[in-house]
Amino acid sequence: MRSEGTRFAGRGTAVLGGPGAADIRRVIDLRGDDPLGLGDHPRVRRAAGEAAERYGTSARAGDEPPGALGVRLERTLAELLGGERTFLFGSGSEAARAAVIGSATRSTLVAIDERASSGLADGARASGAEILGYRHLDVGQLATALRSARRRNVVIATDSVFASTGASAPLSALSAVAERTGARLVIDESEAIGVRSSGGRGLAAEAGIAAGPKVALTGSLGGALGSQGGFACASGSMLAAIAERTAWSTERPAPPACGAALAALGLLADSPGLLSALERNAGALRDALADQGFEVDDDGGHVVSVGAGDSRRAAALAERALSAGVAIEALWAPFAAARSSRVRLRARASHRTDELCSAARILGQAAREVGIIGPVAGRLASQPSARAA
Repeated sequence: MRSEGTRFAGRGTAVLGGPGAADIRRVIDLRGDDPLGLGDHPRVRRAAGEAAERYGTSARAGDEPPGALGVRLERTLAELLGGERTFLFGSGSEAARAAVIGSATRSTLVAIDERASSGLADGARASGAEILGYRHLDVGQLATALRSARRRNVVIATDSVFASTGASAPLSALSAVAERTGARLVIDESEAIGVRSSGGRGLAAEAGIAAGPKVALTGSLGGALGSQGGFACASGSMLAAIAERTAWSTERPAPPACGAALAALGLLADSPGLLSALERNAGALRDALADQGFEVDDDGGHVVSVGAGDSRRAAALAERALSAGVAIEALWAPFAAARSSRVRLRARASHRTDELCSAARILGQAAREVGIIGPVAGRLASQPSARAA
């Protein structure tokens, strides 16, 4: 979470400050939700301002006439994701929630990864369907459970890239299970849209999966696109079912958000170097953390998650890192598994290699001080925990 008094300064840093000028200092920001820096890009900011000037700021102002910003953005996203149609939502979470609700009925079995996004989980609960949670990334367990269940009406719901762990879902294997069982597949691409596959089309595109009659792709217009709102992309019939069951209680993104997202998508098409820089920096961050003794996944994405023991250690690591000039996020249940907390880092295209190496050294020292890695591990084990995991 962003602490009070935080102002983001672009180029991978943040400015933290209190009421006085003497309190202001700059830190290396590894928390940001704008990995490509598009939210601060002049072309994106200009597009948002022009949209506000032409259409106003009401959430419905950009919908009419046909060809206005909301419609243009829906068509652009449908083309990007290979779907027939796209609908816009007020947030990525609302889009994921609606896609699950619209794909399920009370006779449906919703099979969902235990680390799935809150939007997918909320949709499963709100649908009234029976819920089957399967172990994180465990396609084998999912396939076995579905064979035992012998249900004809199944929805499989998963993130493509998990915000809590940084792990990529085995989408090809999940798609194969869906095809064998006749299940519909709902994939939340919020952490992958804009940063995975050519042109930022997401992880599903890497796996050869397109939106269609049995596949709904959802995502956020925030994050890598630097805007606000969410979307669901699928076939016309699948989106009609989503519309019917969710009653469209959500607000759509306002014209400035639509204008910004369209400009960001255009920049992704025109600037392939942005994705290359992000991939390079994510690799540099992983290597630097591994050199410090952290156990780091080799997933390759820009979200890097490392184990931090219990919640007290995770919080202590985040606090010590911040005092030394590095801002990170500590995660504990329900975002991390019970009794196992993590810290989440996000590389950005604008980070410099020396910044990332410096941040890793600071994190390594802080982790050794609180007993997460190194020779002092276990030093805090006998002390009472200040926060339940």
